[in-house]
Amino acid sequence: VAIMDPMSERTGLAQLRTGTDGQAEVYVPLEPGASLILRTFDRPVTGAPWPSLRPVAAAVELRGNWSVTFLAGGPVLPASFRTDTLVSWTERGDEEAKRFAGTARYSIRFDAPGEGSAYLLDLGRVAESARVRLNGKELGVLFASPFRVETGALRRTGNELEIEVTNLSANRIRDLDVRRVPWKVFEDINFVGIDYKPFDASGWPLKPSGLLGPVRFEPLASPDR
Repeated sequence: VAIMDPMSERTGLAQLRTGTDGQAEVYVPLEPGASLILRTFDRPVTGAPWPSLRPVAAAVELRGNWSVTFLAGGPVLPASFRTDTLVSWTERGDEEAKRFAGTARYSIRFDAPGEGSAYLLDLGRVAESARVRLNGKELGVLFASPFRVETGALRRTGNELEIEVTNLSANRIRDLDVRRVPWKVFEDINFVGIDYKPFDASGWPLKPSGLLGPVRFEPLASPDR
């Protein structure tokens, strides 16, 4: 049985054993909320085993000063800022951030939080998707819970983590209707709500946006270590 992770593109052969009833049992290490693809074969196959890592210490929250820069989106790019507290960018008192839909980059430098041959990076809450880079290497794009990715080894000092977060378009749509900007221009569609009245998003609450955390690193090691 092969295991395939569509998020990280990792593959490997699962551990098998024969149960007490004589049936084959497959060990599938599955995180809450995660999905893996299992492929069965009608013939013997060879290949690398599914990488099996286990926690060797408690997760450590990444603390420090984040640099946040808005990269793309609109209606205009809000001002960059630095913060040691991760909250929705709609809660910072910046009116442009409240109406913004697009992508912002969160970056921070840090030292390795303990000893581990690899780490599990947990972004906590993300609104809504994240592209993760560590020391210039892309680790993947995360668009659903759990927002976690294995990092491999870390440098003892001077690591750089970059997380590009893209929010939903809801806050920008809300702002367009608040300001009565005509945007619902469709050739053959009557744009109505569920009650068949003209669609109006001006009463929508602001959607949380950005990296909300907490961001944690969990040291990992192979079971035989």
